[in-house]
Amino acid sequence: MLKIVAHVLLFILAVVVFYLGLGIGLALNPSLGTLLWLVSAGIAVGNIIWIVRGKR
Repeated sequence: MLKIVAHVLLFILAVVVFYLGLGIGLALNPSLGTLLWLVSAGIAVGNIIWIVRGKR
């Protein structure tokens, strides 16, 4: 059960970082916004890899 909560929280974190990147990218610095999008994608992909490898 705790592992499921961790996965959900990681996906929520990825969404929050994505929206942060969107806001910063549009308002302040497009390069920093793009970097935050990449970080968000990394969190989501890492979480998916963790889910797939955990089922083995």
